[in-house]
This record gives sequence, structure tokens and C-alpha cells, in this order.
Amino acid sequence: MGAALRQPETGEPAELSRQADFAMYMAKQGGKGRYQRFDAEGYDRMAQRAALRADLATAVPRRQLQLEYQPVAELRTGEIVGVEALVRWNHPTLGLLQPGEFIPLAEETGDIEAIGRWVLSTASRQAARWRTAMSQCGNLWVSINLSSLQLPSPRNLAAIESILRDPASQADKIVLEVTETALASSVDGGITALNRLKSFGVRIAIDDFGTGYSSLSTLADLPADILKIDRSFLAGDDTDGLSAALLEGILGLAQKLNLDAIAEGIEDPAQLALLRGLGCRLGQGYLLSRPGPARAIEALLAADARLQPPPEGQA
Repeated sequence: MGAALRQPETGEPAELSRQADFAMYMAKQGGKGRYQRFDAEGYDRMAQRAALRADLATAVPRRQLQLEYQPVAELRTGEIVGVEALVRWNHPTLGLLQPGEFIPLAEETGDIEAIGRWVLSTASRQAARWRTAMSQCGNLWVSINLSSLQLPSPRNLAAIESILRDPASQADKIVLEVTETALASSVDGGITALNRLKSFGVRIAIDDFGTGYSSLSTLADLPADILKIDRSFLAGDDTDGLSAALLEGILGLAQKLNLDAIAEGIEDPAQLALLRGLGCRLGQGYLLSRPGPARAIEALLAADARLQPPPEGQA
């Protein structure tokens, strides 16, 4: 049962009926034998979500998507060795939306396939232009996040392979990131699809490592090249012995498996010092560089900048 209470701002009786109907729908969503009063905030959220669903289908053809890039640095020297491509949606009425605000919805609607292909094509070509234009960027790589729904789809997998097959993409300088949780939920851990993609020369990174449910035996079978250590392992302070022990264990595991390790979410000098002390070679985070548009990252690359933490007391 759904119920709606007439408010001073309620207009026609039909509006009150619509509110009660929406409340009934929410009650059904919650299970059997229950009632729900109309929630104006919940209704507004659902209405906005419905509008976003409709707008998502046109985001790529109307060129509303844009990319920012966050550098990945060698932690000892600060040298930029790669960049991670991060998609944003410049919505015509809501402004700039972060991935968390639309990517889950795109996975529900199926628009994630078109968005993912656009990101891969755009980011790989941008990185290729940087490598061509600047001699110091000859080995610069770019990492692109793959949704868990992109791997099982034969059509989408074929489209990704078509992009990688294009010499302009320079597949050997591309890193494809897949979350540990996504791999664990796949029938075969995504191994078949990842092996197909690796045949083009790309490297595979396991993102948010340490937060999923894959076993060590599964990890040994994955065609992975890089472990991206989740930021949660840096959440403790510099005296947190447990955090240090976990980080040391993950770094040791990566070394034993001949995998590179990249620490995510480096936000203060103590975290950087801890990682350096544990022998972590690569990392990214706000302390080193925030994500930025292509022109800002290009300026860093052109200057052959070294990413080092700012002086004490400066943000």
C-alpha cells in the first residue's frame, strides 16, 4: 500500500494520486505486506535518475564526455611514467558529473559499451600524440578502466579489439584496468576475454586490489601485469603497523608473481614515505598530482616535470 498526505503545495487531485502510486511502487520494491508514505526527496531522485537514463544514450554522439588524466609517477624520482584516463560527463543542465554519478547507471542501461569504447579510443590516441610530440614521453603509457560488463559481451569485445588493432592506438602502451571484484564475479574470472585482449600487446592491471574476493590461486591464473593497491590500505596513519604490514605483504606478493605494483590514493607525505620505505616503485594520488584536462597534463609532460610533494604546510 502507498499513501500520500496532501500538502499545501499539492496541486490537483491527480498529483496526489501520482504520489500515492509512487509510494505504492516503493512499498512493492521493499517486499510484501508493507506500506510506504510518499517521499518527495526519493521521488525527485528517481525522476532525476530517469532523466539521466534518457540523456545517457546521447552523451557520446553529442560529444558531452570529456577526459581528465591523472599521472602515475616513479615514487623515488617523481618521473611521470603513465597516466590514468578518467571520464567525466559534461551534462547540459547538471554540469560536470563524476564517474560515480553516471557509470553505474550506464552499466544498467547498456550505454557503458559506447562510453567505454569512446574512452579507449580517445585516451589511446591522445597518449600516442604525446609520445610522438615529446621525445621524453616515448615510453609513456595510458591506463583505461574497463567495466565488468564489457568483458562478457562478444560484440563489445570485438569492438575493443578493433580499436586495439588500429596502429594509431599503439596497444603496447595501453594498460586495461579491471577491478578484482569484477573478475571474481565473472564465470571464468574474465580470463578468456583478458587473454584475447593481451594478444594485442596491452597490459592488464587488477584495480582496487585487496578489496575483492578472489583467491590467491585465482590471481596466479589471471593474465595480470600490474596490481593497483587500493587506497584503503593507506587510510591509517604513518604509525599504523597493520596498514604497513598489509602493504608490505601485497608488495611482496607482487614481487613474487613478477607483477608491477601501483599504490593509489597517496595524499600526504607520511604515506609517500611509508611506500618508499617499503620499496613501492609506482604511485598516484593528490599529493603528487590531481587529475587534469589534457592541456594541463601536456604542460607537465612538456616541462619534463618531476612530481614531488609540496613543501611542508602547503597543499
